[in-house]
Amino acid sequence: SWLKKIYLQWIFLGNLKQEHCLDITNQVNTIVSQCKQLPRAEISERRIVRLPHEFDLIFEYSIQNMEGYEESNSCFSVFFEFGNNVTENYVLTMLIQNYLKLPTFDQLRTTEQLGYVVFANIFEVFGMYYLYFLVSSNVKSPQYLSLIHI
Repeated sequence: SWLKKIYLQWIFLGNLKQEHCLDITNQVNTIVSQCKQLPRAEISERRIVRLPHEFDLIFEYSIQNMEGYEESNSCFSVFFEFGNNVTENYVLTMLIQNYLKLPTFDQLRTTEQLGYVVFANIFEVFGMYYLYFLVSSNVKSPQYLSLIHI
């Protein structure tokens, strides 16, 4: 079976309480408890994947909140890579982010009222800089949000 050895790494985002995150983690750990944990030497430290140009992925999953109601939130995010960890790339990424941050928020959140979370930010992963846009909405679907041209 492909699940003979496994390594799990968790990240939880959104409106979750710590006890709910721990409960989810414990439930999954119980399910996969028959698997052997991968030795540290077999765990890949770098997990960067180059996606094809204009690659779109829409993941839909219906969940119910703690009160039993179906969650109505959608999220759209897009990443732009700005190269490796050198000063010029960092400055360029910061400059573009500072230039776009307010207009992105103003247009998508205030004018179009697409969602309650709208931002443009930068981050560094494995020595590469990225500009990241995110819109989280309870009024529009991921398909609609993916049509936004940033």
